Amino acid sequence: MENKQITLNLYWMPSHTDTDPKKAAKAPDWMRPWHVQGNKETDNLAEAAGRLHELPPYVTDPITLKLTNLKLIQKRLVEITKLLPKREHHKPNTTDIQKPTKREILLEKIASSNHQCLIHNNRVTCTICANSIPRDAENIADFLESPCLPREYSISYMIGNNHTHSSHNIEIYGGVYIYIYICTTCGNTAHNKVLQLRKPCSRPKAHGKVNLRA
Repeated sequence: MENKQITLNLYWMPSHTDTDPKKAAKAPDWMRPWHVQGNKETDNLAEAAGRLHELPPYVTDPITLKLTNLKLIQKRLVEITKLLPKREHHKPNTTDIQKPTKREILLEKIASSNHQCLIHNNRVTCTICANSIPRDAENIADFLESPCLPREYSISYMIGNNHTHSSHNIEIYGGVYIYIYICTTCGNTAHNKVLQLRKPCSRPKAHGKVNLRA
């Protein structure tokens, strides 16, 4: 059609306007008698095509019978279900299950920690290594899981304006002007700023594992 520059316009028209006066009254202005005749011929051809492809009764009758019986069985099951006594549903009472509070979770972690901790002024302080952390800190679990070194054996390095946390096992690499501080446990490093070495030592993460393999 594009090569032959043919333009085809499609319009909807009501059917059976030649037999139904109500539909004929609603016919659009552009509709002509030959439109009605063409639409009628189309319906006749569609009906003839349907008869040619109609399935024989010996194929459709068994399926129709099964569908009819299935509907009857479903209706009977519905009526039987309606006559059954109302069942009691025993749902678990979730209101009796109390979730542990944040304080209870914190106390449980402290009880299983290597640190001997006290809670004072919203801080958790170890009485052995003297390290402390705010009780609401995001990394408090890492602090409680870190090794506890007595104060006389704990070593902290001054980097910039801050100290490294004493739970780290620090090794120093470098020369006269450049020093690299690395924890051999978690793999975190520092140069001019303390960064992650200011926080308690924890299990090595992805970047820490890369540093430890280097």
